[in-house]
Amino acid sequence: MCGFLVANCGSNLSEPRFRAVLDLLVHRGPDETRVIKVDTNYFGFQRLAIQDLSRAGSQPMSDESGNIICFNGEIYNFRELRNEIESLGERFISQCDTEVVLKAIRIFGLEAALNKLDGMYAGCYFDKKSSKKFLFRDPFGMKPLFYHSRKSKFVCASEAKAILPLIDSVEIDQSASYNPLFFTGMPPVGKTMFKGVYSVKPGTYLEVGAGGQILLEKSFCNLIDFVDHAQFDENRRLSKQQLVEKFAETFECSVRSHLVSDAPLAILFSAGLDSSMVAAVARKHQPNRQTLFKYQSSDLDDSLIAKQFADQFDCKLQVTSGIDEHLILNLPHLIYSYELLNKADGAPLSLVCANAKQHDFKVMLTGDSSDELWGGYGSFWSYRLNQMLKAKAPSLPGSHIFKHLVPGLQNAGTESLHHLVSPFDDRFLKPFLDFGLFGLAREQEWQECRTAYDFLGDEYNTNVNAFLLDEARSRLERFMVRSDRVGMANSIELRLPFLTKEMFRLAANVPFQRKSRFAPSVTQRSLFWDKAPLRDMAVGIGLSNEIVKRPKIGTPSGEVNIQNLNRIISTFDFTSFERLFGLRKEQTRQYISNLRFPALAERLSWTFLSMEIFLRIFVENQSPFEIENELSVLLKKGP
Repeated sequence: MCGFLVANCGSNLSEPRFRAVLDLLVHRGPDETRVIKVDTNYFGFQRLAIQDLSRAGSQPMSDESGNIICFNGEIYNFRELRNEIESLGERFISQCDTEVVLKAIRIFGLEAALNKLDGMYAGCYFDKKSSKKFLFRDPFGMKPLFYHSRKSKFVCASEAKAILPLIDSVEIDQSASYNPLFFTGMPPVGKTMFKGVYSVKPGTYLEVGAGGQILLEKSFCNLIDFVDHAQFDENRRLSKQQLVEKFAETFECSVRSHLVSDAPLAILFSAGLDSSMVAAVARKHQPNRQTLFKYQSSDLDDSLIAKQFADQFDCKLQVTSGIDEHLILNLPHLIYSYELLNKADGAPLSLVCANAKQHDFKVMLTGDSSDELWGGYGSFWSYRLNQMLKAKAPSLPGSHIFKHLVPGLQNAGTESLHHLVSPFDDRFLKPFLDFGLFGLAREQEWQECRTAYDFLGDEYNTNVNAFLLDEARSRLERFMVRSDRVGMANSIELRLPFLTKEMFRLAANVPFQRKSRFAPSVTQRSLFWDKAPLRDMAVGIGLSNEIVKRPKIGTPSGEVNIQNLNRIISTFDFTSFERLFGLRKEQTRQYISNLRFPALAERLSWTFLSMEIFLRIFVENQSPFEIENELSVLLKKGP
């Protein structure tokens, strides 16, 4: 896991200047800095040594033909691929996965090589003969890669902050900011919040000409293609025990592959279902006693559950006890790391990663992405209920007549929008949102997911299965940002055993009803036994009942976090935010105070505050430490 910067700015860029910008990525790889120059192209790398700790694994890495690769990530099947390449007569200098990728691209061609990889990665491959560059990114968007291409200038980097100093001006893409402000927290796929700075789409590669122009953008892996009618039917026919065994075999194989590391490895532990499963399976395959790193919130005392697990599986438990009231002060640093809008929930994860680094660890396994693939969020079963009622409603006596006689009841359960859109019908909002937020791409993506499950034959089953696939395609990346940026800000590689090609293939072909069984529970706070195959496996490997039945809690950050947010919002200066969106002075605070829906008021308080901080850091070059001090002063003043 590392960070890289590649730039061709002609004769205007000197090596000292390039190295100074590369230093902005030192947190991603503090072990070694290396720069190669070919003509006017600079290739710079910050290495976090994990596989083959010797200099043989240094990057940028070149081969005998002069081809160069900058590669960030981990390939979990690199040993199998290495054996295949060696059978063709090739010999290796190092023991790292980067050399395997470098040779694979030369031997098999870029697209064929990428389709052989299973892992999390992003890279830039320089073809010496043509002077072309090829950018590529893993199918799930687990590793970031950004680029800027204008006229004869081309820059790409692992984080956008290393591109901004090399472009003509830093401007905010206002249209790309609406979605982060009001909805998912991510700009439209392929965009960033900066004008002229783009993100390589997941499962896509770009061909860049010698002059820096984008010649080709092509998808090499579409998540829709993982849906398979035959596999779906096979999994639908499996007994409960057979499905659990199939899941357990796939998951255990994934965890084993994620344990391959020449650097010290630990577990990011929450005492919840997902991280406990990762830890339990990892312990089975690790000869040495493993370390669990956990955050302890003052609002949630689950220390007994964590200790019981550690004792049961003979693990060492390292607890990070943060001060909840101070978490919001981390917000400017989180926004600098994320390069996106955020709330302070990432602070506990950052503190745990910092603790792991202090104990000389470089790698941690996490339970991230389990909820997204196996239906662990309330929004999934809420959608399922919605579709169930929709499917049943037409068959109810008189429903069609009643709907026309009393049309106002269609939206009676929600706050009226008639004063904003008149005549109001929520169906009018769909094209507006799709056009304004996604450039008319989201509706098409949703229909593609529905088409993938067309073989199910009815709208209800098609929609509920398509919903999870659509979640993975359109929103999974926002969680990948957290895993990458918070970990790498502390020079820690976070690995996700729940998210591999085979794990995704299985999840995409297990009927939603098998993932989430109807079983109302007060303790679970749910109508469904969600992530059913996982919980059933957890029982089989001996996890405690408290963990198996533990409801989804989320990142513990303390109620005082929200209280501090409200205190800051009441006095914070939103000048940059109001200037960008053409608002009157003080209009931001007044707007938030008038919101009557508490959840919306809280969301917009976080995003509006984050946007102001974002603008100050990246446009006005204000230090995150300066803003942290300002927040601290506001809190000390009190309400």
